[in-house]
Amino acid sequence: DKLSGNEKRLYRVARRYFENFESEKWNVNQFLEFTNRKGGDKFPLTTRKEIYTMWLEYYLQKKTITVKKYLDLLNEAKYTSLAEALSFQFAMRKSVDVKLLDNRRQNYSSFIKTGKSNNSYVRNKDYIKDDVPHEIKILLRLELEKNISENDEAGYIYVFTVEDKEKENRNSSRMFYKIGRCKNVDQRLKQWEKKCDYKAKLLESFPTEGCKCKYTHRVERLIHLELSKTKATLPPCPGCKEVHQEWFKGESISDSKMPGWKEIRAVIVKWVTYAENVYGPGL
Repeated sequence: DKLSGNEKRLYRVARRYFENFESEKWNVNQFLEFTNRKGGDKFPLTTRKEIYTMWLEYYLQKKTITVKKYLDLLNEAKYTSLAEALSFQFAMRKSVDVKLLDNRRQNYSSFIKTGKSNNSYVRNKDYIKDDVPHEIKILLRLELEKNISENDEAGYIYVFTVEDKEKENRNSSRMFYKIGRCKNVDQRLKQWEKKCDYKAKLLESFPTEGCKCKYTHRVERLIHLELSKTKATLPPCPGCKEVHQEWFKGESISDSKMPGWKEIRAVIVKWVTYAENVYGPGL
């Protein structure tokens, strides 16, 4: 949902690269050459690398590639560009790069650099819990360490619902939760209703009205990463015909009214609170 129309086409082209080549042969230069032949050279290098990284994260979560392979490819993309023709082996000869990669392959230290210009840190255990899958822990940490994008903006995290009418039995149910970001909650819900032709039921928005989250792009990404194991794969939307990517499934035997909401809400509150504690309130 975050990509423009042209970027979505490039995203689909990128998928063909990963489907056509075995994972052992994946590398960023080959990816750039492949997408260039399909019109990818019209996009900035940063956009192509971002889409490359998105697909790497997808295949890591599917366990198509190992954590080590993911980190190798990610580090390669960081130091390699098609124009410069830099090799990953050259980058790895720099001792500082080897040390960085080795640190990421091992269990992470007790503190995480938050990506702020003043080099602030938070405690690992305060935000990345032990029960989170290992590959998700790595993705969360990498996201936390990134510098804040110049395009990030203040706003809200919103959640609306559509109840699944299929009940497996009398004591169980499931519900789908749409988790997104926006500047104005009411306007965003109206946009969804107009675009997708359904009545959205707002469940909650974060933070409370009158206060904003300073960096909604970062917070939304952290929430989606931690909840990725519950991400719902839905058919194309009947209204707009697109496949929306921000739906998450809650299931529960004991809570048939709001299945899974308690756990999902806790994750949202955690990362919204993190942003306020680390970056301050939004304007």
